[in-house]
Amino acid sequence: MQLNLDDVTTISFDLTGSAEQVSTVSTDLLSSSQEQLDTLNSTVSASHEINSMIMRTSDNAKELSENAVHLQNMANEGKNIVQNMVTSSLEIKEGSEHFKNQMQESISELSNALLVIQEIADKTKLINEIVFQTKLLSFNASVEAARAGEHGKGFAVVAEEIGKLAQVSGNSSLEIAQIVDRSVTSVNQALEATKKKVEDLTSATAIRSEAGYTQAKSCETIFSSINDKITEITSMVKEISTATNEQSIGVEQLDHAIGNLQEVADRNRLVASQSTEHAHSFAAQAKQLIRITEDMKFLLPKDKNKKIRLQQFIWSEKYMLGVNTMDDEHKILVDKINFLVVNLESQYEKKNKITLFNAFKDLAAYTREHFSHEEKFMQSIHYPQFSSHKKIHEKLLDQVAKYGEQIENGTLDDQKLISFLRNWLISHIMGVDMQYAAHYKEDMAS
Repeated sequence: MQLNLDDVTTISFDLTGSAEQVSTVSTDLLSSSQEQLDTLNSTVSASHEINSMIMRTSDNAKELSENAVHLQNMANEGKNIVQNMVTSSLEIKEGSEHFKNQMQESISELSNALLVIQEIADKTKLINEIVFQTKLLSFNASVEAARAGEHGKGFAVVAEEIGKLAQVSGNSSLEIAQIVDRSVTSVNQALEATKKKVEDLTSATAIRSEAGYTQAKSCETIFSSINDKITEITSMVKEISTATNEQSIGVEQLDHAIGNLQEVADRNRLVASQSTEHAHSFAAQAKQLIRITEDMKFLLPKDKNKKIRLQQFIWSEKYMLGVNTMDDEHKILVDKINFLVVNLESQYEKKNKITLFNAFKDLAAYTREHFSHEEKFMQSIHYPQFSSHKKIHEKLLDQVAKYGEQIENGTLDDQKLISFLRNWLISHIMGVDMQYAAHYKEDMAS
C-alpha cells in the first residue's frame, strides 16, 4: 500500500480545524453552563425572597382578615346603634306631633273658657240693666210714696231700701264687669301669646326632629353601605389569604424545580469543562499529527513531497434547507469561501496581502449581511430559538474578526482558516439552520 501523505496532511489540517471548532463550542458551552448556573443561583435567591415576601403577605393578609372581621363587628354594632337612633328620632318626631296636638287641645280649652267668661260678661250686662231698672222703679216708687203722704211713708222706706240694694248690686255688677273685661283681655292676650309660642315651638321642634330623623336615616344608609363594603373587603381579604397560601406552595415547588435545574446545570458545567479539556487535547494531538506528517515528507522521494493544495468547499444537495432565499445565500457564501481559498493558494506563488485581505473582507461582509437576512427571516416566522441563534451568529463573527487580524499581522495559518470555514459552514447549516427550516416547514404545513 502506497503511503499518501497529502491525504494524511489534509485530514490532519481538517482535524485541526475541527478540533478548534470543538474547542470553541466547548468553551462557549462551558461559559453558557456557568452563566446558566449563575442565573439559576440568582433565581434561587430571588425565589427565596419572593417566598419570604409571600409569607409576609400571607401573615399580613391573615392579620388584615382578623381586623376586617373585627371592623365588621364594629360596623354591625354601629349600624344597630344608628338604627336605634333612627327609631328614637322617629319617636321624638311622633312625640313632637303629639305635643303639638295636646297644645292645640289646650288652646281650644282656653278658647272655651274665654267663651264662658264672655257669657259671664253678657250676664253681668243683663244684671246691670236689671239694677238700672230697679233703681228707676225705686225712684218712681219714692215719688209715688211722696205723693201718697202719710199713707205712702212705709212704701217710701221700702222703695228707698230697694234703691240702696240696687245701688249696691249695681256697684258689684260694675266691679264684676270690670273684672270680666280685664279677664277677657288677659285671656285673649295669653291665648294669642300661647298660640304663637306653641306654633313657633312646635314648628322649630318639627324642623329639628325632621332634620334629626333625616340625618339619622342618612347615617343608617351610610353605615349600611360601609357594612356592605366591609363585608366585600373581608371576602376579598379571605381570597387574598387563600391565594397567598397557594402561591407559597407554588413557590416551594418552584424552589424544588430550580434546585433540580441547579444540579443539572452544575453537571452540565462539569461535562462542558471536561469537553473543553478533551477539545484542547484533541487540538494538540492534531497539531502533533501535522508535525509528524511534515517530518515524514523528508523520508519520501522528492516526487512524493509536493506542495499541498488547499481544498475548496464542494456544495451538496444535503445542505439544502428548503428555504430558497437562505439556500441561495449559502451557495454565495460557498463561492466566496472558495474565492478566498484561491487567493490563499496564490500567495504561495506571489504574496499579495491586499488582494487576500480584500477577499477576506468581502467574505466577512457578506457573512454579516447573510446573518442579518437570516435573523429577519427567523423573526418573520416567529422562531422560538431566535435569540440563541443570534448569539451563535455573534460568536462566529467574533471568530471571523480574529482571523482578519491574523491576516493583517501576517500570523494566519491558511489550513486552519479554511478548515474553520468549512467546518463552521457545515456545522452551522446542518446543526442550527436546519432547525429553523424545520420550524418554517411545520408552520407552512399547518
